Amino acid sequence: MSVKPVALIDPKFTIKKMEQDKIIFGATSTLYKNILNAVKESIIPYSRRCSYNL
Repeated sequence: MSVKPVALIDPKFTIKKMEQDKIIFGATSTLYKNILNAVKESIIPYSRRCSYNL
């Protein structure tokens, strides 16, 4: 007996799953961008301060 993928059984489920993944991916990428910006903003002023001290 072969196991069918859920996609073939219930397309609605698949679409819902894809939309959930998209939402999760969007949230993750937004969070990642925010972290990246925060890191940049904390590193750049710090490196400028160091260069002033030199």
